[in-house]
Amino acid sequence: MEQAADLPGFNERDRRNFYAIGYDKAMSEIASSDVFDQFSEQEKQALANTMAVNNQAYFTGTAPKETPGLKLWKKVSNHFLRNYVLSTAGKPKQNNNYWAEK
Repeated sequence: MEQAADLPGFNERDRRNFYAIGYDKAMSEIASSDVFDQFSEQEKQALANTMAVNNQAYFTGTAPKETPGLKLWKKVSNHFLRNYVLSTAGKPKQNNNYWAEK
């Protein structure tokens, strides 16, 4: 099996856009749920950053880097986005970055 170095045509602009989608999704959820009222604006931005970083890592099949927002996500009461972020915080159970011809 060979590991793909990168998706053809996927460049830095695409990475930034993918990050922004995750960040904006998190900020939208944070703004619309009173579960996040306990956090300052700076902490909310850290939560959103962690969501975006973890989301990118999840879809690339890698472990995300540790971010300050991860500790904050652990303080969030039951929320579906909390569950998603924490589930993507560690090393992936499976790496799907390989192509195997049959």
